[in-house]
Parts: sequence; C-alpha cells; structure tokens
Amino acid sequence: MYLANNQLSGAIPSKLGNLVNLTDLWLSNNQLGGAIPTELGNLINLISLNMYDNQFSGSIPVGIGNLIALQYLILNDNQLCGSIPHELGKLSNLIQLNLSQNQLSGFIPPELGNLTSLKLMQLNNNHLQGHIPATIGDLINLVILRLHDNLLIGAVAESFTNLTALYDPGMAPDGGDGLDLDYNILKVPEDYPDPANPLHVFLLQKDPDWHLRQSAIIHSYLPTIHH
Repeated sequence: MYLANNQLSGAIPSKLGNLVNLTDLWLSNNQLGGAIPTELGNLINLISLNMYDNQFSGSIPVGIGNLIALQYLILNDNQLCGSIPHELGKLSNLIQLNLSQNQLSGFIPPELGNLTSLKLMQLNNNHLQGHIPATIGDLINLVILRLHDNLLIGAVAESFTNLTALYDPGMAPDGGDGLDLDYNILKVPEDYPDPANPLHVFLLQKDPDWHLRQSAIIHSYLPTIHH
C-alpha cells in the first residue's frame, strides 16, 4: 500500500491492522496525525513501515515489536513522544531504524544491541537521556549511527571500536557523517585524544569534532555520570 506524497490528513484507520498480508505500508510525506494505531502490530508480514514526515503524536506502539519480518522502520519527522519501546529489540531482521526528529525521551534501550542486521540507526534530534548502551557496540554492520542533539550523558563505551563499518566523515550517501555524537552532554576524557587509546583513535577518525560539541552543563549535578 503506497499512499506517500499526498495531502492525506486525519488519523490512520485502525482497520488497516486487518490487512495481514501487507508487506509494505508507505504513508510518508502527508499530513496524517493522531496516535499510531496499536493494530498495526498485527501486520506480521510487514517488511517496510514508512511513515516519516507527518504529524503523528503519542508513543510508539509496543506491538511493533511483534513485526518480526520488518526490515525498515521509518518514523522520523513526526511528533512522537514517550520512550523507545525495548520490544523493538526483537526485530532481528531490521536493517534501518529512523526515529529522528521527534520528541522521544527516556533511555536508549540496551535491547537495540540485539539488532545485528541493522545498518542505519538514527535517533538524533530527540530528548533522549542517560548513557549510550554499551550493547550498541555489538551492531557491527552499522554504516550510520546518529545520536546527535539529545541529552545523552556519560562516557562513550569502549565497545564502539567494533563499529568499523561506519562511514568516515562526509562519506555517507547523504553527504553526512557515519557517526554523529554532537550536541549531547557526553563526558570527554581529560587526556583526549590519546593516540595510544584505541577508542580515542576511533572517535577521532569517525567523529573528529564530537568533543568540541558537548554541553558545558556542569556534570557534578548528574551523579550517574560518575558510575
């Protein structure tokens, strides 16, 4: 079902959840709003769910985690809020996850580290908090990881050195960087960049300016940073 690039408005009919043979549902670039129906979690044959650039609000339905055939989950440029469901970690066939440009908050679920087929993860321009899970370093097929413009804290995990497939700066197909950690509250090591530290070398190659683009907020009022 391809209904993208129109001027459709209003809510998605919940009865779309009855179309259990659907493999592709494209509703992007419209004026659709309201909550994403929980009934979409019944579309167990869905491979592509593309709903970017609308006005969807509310939370991401937990039932989307039931769509085990899903390869593309594209929900960016909406008004979605709440946390990222940890159930998304069950989507083992997922290749692309784009939740950017929303109003999502809470922590990045460590279960996303189970998505070992993932090539693109874009969570940027939200209100995500807490530490970046070390499990993200298990996503060795990632070519794009964009976490910029959030409220993420703490140190970058050593496991990030596993992400060698990430595009170098400016080399992504859209002209952007493969890794973008800018505009968070991440902790910059006092000795950065240490050429003898593999993580420092990796970050310097993949996101050279990340350490210059962290908030100047005093870290002492966030005790979890020190653990």
